Amino acid sequence: APLYASWQPGALLGLTNVCPRPDPPLCHHLRGIMHERLGHLHAAMHDYDAAARADPENHMVLYCYGVKCRQLGLLSQAVGAFKGCLSLQPDSEKYNRALLEASDLQRNWKEGRVGCVKPCAYKAAHHWS
Repeated sequence: APLYASWQPGALLGLTNVCPRPDPPLCHHLRGIMHERLGHLHAAMHDYDAAARADPENHMVLYCYGVKCRQLGLLSQAVGAFKGCLSLQPDSEKYNRALLEASDLQRNWKEGRVGCVKPCAYKAAHHWS
C-alpha cells in the first residue's frame, strides 16, 4: 500500500523521513493531504502553499490550496488560486465552479450578506491573485 494510504500520524513522519531535502513539491502536496485528513488545516495550508510556490504549474496543488483558503475564510487567496487553476486548465468545469463559488462568497462577505467564516490568522507566503 502507498505510504499515504493509512492517513495516520505515523505516515506523516514516514513521509517526512523519506522525502529528500529540500522537500520536492510532491512531498509537500502529499503531506498537505495527510494534514488535511488529520484535521490539521493550518499545517495543510503551509504544505499546499509550499508545493504551489515550488511548482506553480501544478493545477491540482493550486486547487487544494484554494479549497483550504476558502474553508478558512481567505477568500481573496482562494479566488486567486482558482484563477490560477483556470489559467492552466481553461476548460475545467470543476475549477470554473470553484472560482464562481469563491467569488460569490467574497462578494457576499464584503457586502455583509452572509455569516461565512471570518478570515483566520493564517498568512500565506504567496498570494495567487
